[in-house]
Amino acid sequence: VSVWDGTTSLGSGVLGGDGTGFVNVTLSPLVVVAKGTSKTLIIKGSLVANSSLVSGSSPMASADQPQLGIDAGGESTAWGTTIYGASDTGGTVTCGSGGCYNIGTVGLSSGATITTSAGSAANLLGSVMTLRKTVPTISLASGWTPPQDVNLSDNTEVMRFTVAANANEDVELYALTWQVSSSDSAPSGWNECNAGDAFVVANFKLYDSTDLNTQLDVDADWDRLQANGTSACTGATAAGFIRWADASASPLSVGAGTSRTFVLRIDTSNTANPAVTGTAPDTMSVSLITDTTLTSVDNDTAADGGRFFWRDGAVSSHITGYQVKNLDLSAGSVSF
Repeated sequence: VSVWDGTTSLGSGVLGGDGTGFVNVTLSPLVVVAKGTSKTLIIKGSLVANSSLVSGSSPMASADQPQLGIDAGGESTAWGTTIYGASDTGGTVTCGSGGCYNIGTVGLSSGATITTSAGSAANLLGSVMTLRKTVPTISLASGWTPPQDVNLSDNTEVMRFTVAANANEDVELYALTWQVSSSDSAPSGWNECNAGDAFVVANFKLYDSTDLNTQLDVDADWDRLQANGTSACTGATAAGFIRWADASASPLSVGAGTSRTFVLRIDTSNTANPAVTGTAPDTMSVSLITDTTLTSVDNDTAADGGRFFWRDGAVSSHITGYQVKNLDLSAGSVSF
């Protein structure tokens, strides 16, 4: 654990050396906060592979959630009986019978010890961190742009994206959700969920970019949802989301330390109600979307908790797309 003033390291220590989960860091150089001003300090933690978060505990594991902070209002004899800082050139101040406060400060001119109030600042806690053995990084495929002036008889490529896995473990993908935006200026109903329109499950196709002849999906993997993200899209309703979810225990796997590029196509060749083409064409765009909560909820909607599911090979439950790098990811607009 280390304390920083911007890019300047002020001190560090090893967490859990006393078996309690505490570490004392003496700051050097001393931090001077000028009268009437404030200063922001940063606490950082560095994790060692196969180590414990606290002495005597089990080694760290995927899904562990460490949190660094300061027991600001407490005092302890574990930190000794004096603190540095009687002046900006050094010196010491003797602590009380209970020991030194966890945050020790001294008035520069008066030399008086200034302590925090246990009632107002008993705990200053940072964000909860979640450990993972590997993480996916999502990006648009290098050099790819959405096609323009698409012929409606085409198997239209609407997104080409790359998933990279950290070197520690494979990434397995179990569910992907795209938010759909489309225009229907005629209107013809081409972007609806009726049979004969573009957004029927048989028209959705997922490929590995190295083999565009072999689908990675089956029809049972797909759901179509309305713009609210929860109601099924049927009949004369424009699609708001499409969702692929592994229905055959065959997740999309990305090897440790490698990347894999996937292609989403929507086959409009059977669309009985065509989109408008020409000088003011209809358009369609998709965005691969994330979740806004870490909670893993196995459901088949695009509502929060069911948009993007993956695993890191170390835990059996699904992990949502919360804070997966680069999500939400827009593919841009396809024009007809």
